[in-house]
Amino acid sequence: MKRRLTSLDVAALARELGEQLKDCRILNVYHKKDDETLFLKIRLGEENRFLVIHPESHTVLTKYEYRMPSQLTEFAKTLRRRIGNRRIRKLAQVEFDRILEIEIDGGSRLIVEHLPRYNIILESDGEITAVLKRRKMRDRTVKEGERYIPPPSNIIHPLKIDARMWSERTVKEFLKSVGYFTPYMEEVAMRMGMDKDRDIKGIEKDLMKVVREIYMEAVNSRSPTIYYNGNKPVDVTPLELLYYEKLAKRKYATFNEAVDEYFITIKLLAEKRKREEEVAKLAMEKKRIIDSLERRLEILRERARVLRELGHRLMADLYEADRILRSGVSEKYNIVEVKNDRVRIEYKGVVIELRRDEKTASIVSSLFDEAKDLERDIRRIEERRGEIRRELEKLMKRREEIKVKKPRVKKKREWFEKFRWFISSDGILVIGGKDATTNEVIIRKYSREDEPVFHSDVPGAPFVVIKRSVSEVPENTFMEAAIEAASFTTKAWKLGYASLDVYWVERRQLSKTPPSGEYLSRGAFMVRGKRNYFKGVPLKLAVGVFLMNGEEKVMVGPERAVHVHCGRYVEIVPEGFRKSELAKRIHKILTQWGYEIDLNELMEKLPAGGRIL
Repeated sequence: MKRRLTSLDVAALARELGEQLKDCRILNVYHKKDDETLFLKIRLGEENRFLVIHPESHTVLTKYEYRMPSQLTEFAKTLRRRIGNRRIRKLAQVEFDRILEIEIDGGSRLIVEHLPRYNIILESDGEITAVLKRRKMRDRTVKEGERYIPPPSNIIHPLKIDARMWSERTVKEFLKSVGYFTPYMEEVAMRMGMDKDRDIKGIEKDLMKVVREIYMEAVNSRSPTIYYNGNKPVDVTPLELLYYEKLAKRKYATFNEAVDEYFITIKLLAEKRKREEEVAKLAMEKKRIIDSLERRLEILRERARVLRELGHRLMADLYEADRILRSGVSEKYNIVEVKNDRVRIEYKGVVIELRRDEKTASIVSSLFDEAKDLERDIRRIEERRGEIRRELEKLMKRREEIKVKKPRVKKKREWFEKFRWFISSDGILVIGGKDATTNEVIIRKYSREDEPVFHSDVPGAPFVVIKRSVSEVPENTFMEAAIEAASFTTKAWKLGYASLDVYWVERRQLSKTPPSGEYLSRGAFMVRGKRNYFKGVPLKLAVGVFLMNGEEKVMVGPERAVHVHCGRYVEIVPEGFRKSELAKRIHKILTQWGYEIDLNELMEKLPAGGRIL
């Protein structure tokens, strides 16, 4: 199973990422200390993506959502300060090594060494300004303030090497010199139909042709492929290989996509295996305890049986019992030890001590009492063994049911998801502001002159826009937009209002020109002309899950609209729990209904707290 990218893999990935990330802005930097992963949040077109740098193995532009670390490391702080909000100018492979170089605005370079002694280095004007791991080696020192020196390499670029200089060597030795290890070494041999241990002499030209052919196929991502042995991935390559022709395979549009899928899968398999091993370890401990208890039970049962049997025999042969106690001699029992006050006898492998100053009846009674005590102990141990067996059964069932979920694939956000939104019961999009900034943006950029805009006179109230001409809006949608405007008036919701007066006007009635001597703050507009009021609009919302373009989206809006599009939903009203607690309770209900909804996404869409009806 491939654990890290090869030089050829890095070449292919650098070609793709270099084209895709050119001139993209680095929005933020995160560093996960436990596995040294670095996350660069990138603005790519209209969406934010993460360039994930696992220095030990690979770099990838991921489609998955990762939970960012809550604590900011010193390394991340330095990178944020030096490369945050700057553009990537170039991403390329260094020579033909497993090293990526990211050139950034302002003269900085982020260097990723995907080597056994991995590292991430920020260099500016030839000097190291930040480093993941300080290292002092024979040929270089990697720490802040030092000049950056690349690690020594004996790998030659496939397009720069001449096989004729290696005519006295084997094919295998030559391929190692160009960084072609397994599986690419075997691929060259298979394509040429030869043994990789043969001499180069006589095949130099053909060998160079195949080496360069494979290189070009790789960097052009001719056919990115993941190979599987059963359901376990074993390798990922930027081109399809003859070497793996007997394995199951899956092809991808880009090598980056294949790398993303491959490494997330082997990570999940490793996590699953780790959990299984943890459960197996616990199960072995339970089995050890059960075995120990069963050995103890065997001993106690045998002793209790022998004690009872001996008691009955002594009662049946009082003469022999008295003889043992009186003289310490017996022809029927093995006398182990005789002392002034006691005699120890062995009966059926069990040694039993008898007091010589007691009567036979008393001794027999003591034997039966000890047997009873042992039988009570046996029952307690059997109960304990039963408990542990049940625990073991649960562990084994848990082991069979162990599943490790992939991170969520980052959802494609529609343009209106930056605002509050819902789809009316008539199928019309309605959007609303979240704050002063989004209020301003909605009115200035996302509303037409003839569209109805809803608002209330409460300070901080949102603007809500029906994305349809006034003349085309049905009565139900008008009422639903009014409910949205009332319910997301934060001050009214927090104060527990049951209802609120809301008005609507056409977009053309709003202006940013204030009366003389007055000032309009961000998100505020002058309303000119007639206002159309809805009196006593209830503050009440519903929360459901809406399927949009094959993706589940949380929709929060008027009850009728959510009922039409979501089916099952939760109704909420003001007063009750804090927003975070309300979100957890709704999330639990939606999860029980089978939805996989991100808690943070849900919380972002809710009003300021409330209670569930």
